Amino acid sequence: MRKIFIILLIFLPVLLLFSFLAVKIFNPQKSTRSYFPEQAISVDDDPVMGDKNAPLTLIEFSDFECGNCRLFFLQTLPLLKKKYINTGKLRLVYRDFPVKSHDPLATQEAMAANCAREQKGDEGYFDYHDEIFNTTTSGGRGLEVAQLFLIASNLKLDQIHFKGCFESERFKEEVKKDFFDGMNNGVTGTPTFFLGLTTQGDAIKGIKISGAMPFAAFKIIIEELLQSDETNN
Repeated sequence: MRKIFIILLIFLPVLLLFSFLAVKIFNPQKSTRSYFPEQAISVDDDPVMGDKNAPLTLIEFSDFECGNCRLFFLQTLPLLKKKYINTGKLRLVYRDFPVKSHDPLATQEAMAANCAREQKGDEGYFDYHDEIFNTTTSGGRGLEVAQLFLIASNLKLDQIHFKGCFESERFKEEVKKDFFDGMNNGVTGTPTFFLGLTTQGDAIKGIKISGAMPFAAFKIIIEELLQSDETNN
């Protein structure tokens, strides 16, 4: 069963990409955005990677114990960072969506990352986020509490402050809020993304993208949105 799961993790994104590109090849004149449902979605008060004034926003609903979320982190996110996030064209907003079968570890990891953010802001959050995905084995078999404290120590967080934050479950309701916001917007699994033009308010009109799509698929949509933004300006 585990072998089948690993094979799916490797080949499913490739199959999704080929299916998507096939549609574009046979109907190149049709806007990419017409293939994906668009809807209003809030960025809430969640951590942001990149320039907060970037023209595009990518909201990710994710689960620290999700294998496909880890695949996105390892394979696609570095390319998005290099081409779009680090160049000020795209910002990533991370929202929690701990799947029930991955709890309690998924929620514990989400709370721990928020405790890191409390001390060191969004940069500290994503440092902690990166360490979780680099360390976990996913599938609800990931990091125990002792390992979460070790990550905090390695990142030089104040241990007393972190312990108090984590043990008080200060961010449990925030994690739940993200989860129910996702449910109310049609999120049924992870990762799920909403990609759209950044607005002045707390919501974007985003294209919904389900699954760990490869970088090439994100690139097509991002380039089209950037062109649309330039045209409108």
